Amino acid sequence: KNAAERFVEKKSLGQVVGPYLEKTYRGQDKEHNPPEELTEIHVSFRFRIETNSDDAELVKKKWANLIDERNDLVHHFLEGVEPNSIESWLAAGMKLDAQRDEIVAESDNLRGYVSFIQSSINGLATGAINIDYVGE
Repeated sequence: KNAAERFVEKKSLGQVVGPYLEKTYRGQDKEHNPPEELTEIHVSFRFRIETNSDDAELVKKKWANLIDERNDLVHHFLEGVEPNSIESWLAAGMKLDAQRDEIVAESDNLRGYVSFIQSSINGLATGAINIDYVGE
């Protein structure tokens, strides 16, 4: 396992999502600057979504809801199901389907971000080794 996998391996979903949201959805980052005295090439790449505070709060609330629903599913979901009632099982299935749809939508968003980051890094790498690019 790589370092990122080991880092998240024993953490709860909330412990992983919180830092992701804080690092990804925020304004200008004053703490990340190139070294003051550059003696060689310095390349830095960061991914951040800049949005207004209302949209950032909406994303945070969506994730908080997903985490709450996940915790309810794991710890309390079956308490609300009447085992001998078909209607109860059908309602439970509809609730799970709705939860799945929300999770799939957010998963698709994350895959899109990862794809964008990968293509950006590949573009940087191609530009960095392209002889026509060097010195421009």
